[in-house]
Amino acid sequence: MDERKRERLERLWHALERGEMPYEGDITALSDLSGEALARTARLWREAPEQVRRHLAHQLAVITPFTPEYSFLDLFRMMLDDPDPRVVEAALRGLADEEADDYRLVEPLVKLLRGHTAEAVRAAAARTLAYLMAMGLEGKLPEARYHQAEEALLAAHRDAGESVEVRRRALEAVAVAGGDVIAALIERAYRAEEPAMRISALYAMGAHGDKQRWQRPVMRALYSSDPEVRYEAAVASGKLDLDEAVPALLDLTDDVDEEVRQAAILALGTIASSEAIRERLLTLLDDESEVIREVAEEALALFETFHPDAERLKRLAEWLPPDKEQG
Repeated sequence: MDERKRERLERLWHALERGEMPYEGDITALSDLSGEALARTARLWREAPEQVRRHLAHQLAVITPFTPEYSFLDLFRMMLDDPDPRVVEAALRGLADEEADDYRLVEPLVKLLRGHTAEAVRAAAARTLAYLMAMGLEGKLPEARYHQAEEALLAAHRDAGESVEVRRRALEAVAVAGGDVIAALIERAYRAEEPAMRISALYAMGAHGDKQRWQRPVMRALYSSDPEVRYEAAVASGKLDLDEAVPALLDLTDDVDEEVRQAAILALGTIASSEAIRERLLTLLDDESEVIREVAEEALALFETFHPDAERLKRLAEWLPPDKEQG
């Protein structure tokens, strides 16, 4: 450990000893702790006041998506045993944002999903298990752990006494396992009375990946009056590679809801089935919204990756007259 990091850690530890919130600029010194440094942090953490633990856990979870050069996995793992549900929820958010790929997390996450008293913690545990399910599909998770996660998520979704929020997050997480059993659960969720469950069913359709089965409901949802439904339908269209959705997605790039616009733009970049898509993405590079311009740039990069003739189309566009570019 370099001297600068040691100095920052010492200041942070002293703040915890005094029961005070550490200086914000020292927080990143908690990255990649091990050995005695991690053990000392854990001891001080257990003795710190609840408000300090809660605030520090929240701060770490907030910065995690924006600081990929830092990792707080061991700290987040430690926080899973914290008596404060808000600390545990923040730790789960952090683990999800780091896309934690440690199979040893399955057991504590399953325990939280099955038995924690706070609904927010159980829902967050389900969302974090989604990354481990994806690992299992890639063969990066021991088979026993994969099935442990799958069974826990299925049980949580099927539990009629469980909250809608936990049941929907469990369905979203387990959908990647595929198969007819999960497809039947998705179909039932799509017919549910609760709007939130139907929205999660659309997400699950995209994760499930059965294009032929889900094409029709996803296409219908693209024309919904509900922006949340349109958003999830756009995302699912991209995941399912629905060429048939392209006209609707092109329309949604002008949607009144900016998040729907973003989802449609990224879906078009993924589908990448025609030069018309590329031309629309190019026009969006001049959009008045900075976010839309950035998303369009990302979608163009996806287009170049996924379109089999992207390079040829690009070369043609460079020399053909404007009235010939469509040919």
